[in-house]
Amino acid sequence: LSYRFQRKLYTSFSYSARKYIIFYETYKNYLDRLLDPDLWQGYSLQVSYNPVALLSIGVTGAYRYMPQDPKDSKNLYAYVTYSQIPGIGISSTVSFTMLSTSYIRGNIYSLGISRNFAKNKVSTGLAYRYVDYDYSTEGKIPQNLFEANLTWRIWKRIAVSAYYEGTFEKVHQYNRIYAQLRLGF
Repeated sequence: LSYRFQRKLYTSFSYSARKYIIFYETYKNYLDRLLDPDLWQGYSLQVSYNPVALLSIGVTGAYRYMPQDPKDSKNLYAYVTYSQIPGIGISSTVSFTMLSTSYIRGNIYSLGISRNFAKNKVSTGLAYRYVDYDYSTEGKIPQNLFEANLTWRIWKRIAVSAYYEGTFEKVHQYNRIYAQLRLGF
């Protein structure tokens, strides 16, 4: 259900009830999830506001539950995006996420920038996230995440992309590099 109160203010509400959802962060195997008779249900409310051209502010709150879970899941996501900053053409987003589930509580603070070049044939992006999670089994594990991406649209329906993500903890460091070739039809 969505409603636009005026050109600048938009809101939406949703309810979902699903079975057989695969969450990689849980400790259940695939068979356990298939045999799970419970229904995962949730509500979500989103409000976004555009006070001036190119500026967007929004908040999304969600509540999800399953009868057998010891604690319901709640999250709140808030963001401010400014598109095409004059003079430099960079779009930027600052966001905050608060998360609470049966096994984790924490916050994510994020800042990202992106820019297009060469008549939108090349797009780039950089992002930093500070993740402050408190796991029920392992305690606090703060993380610093860095992301960089580059996409080059070679021809109308052909594009190549590269993506890097680095996760830095006090003890561990994880690096991921992805490459993608897209062919459109």
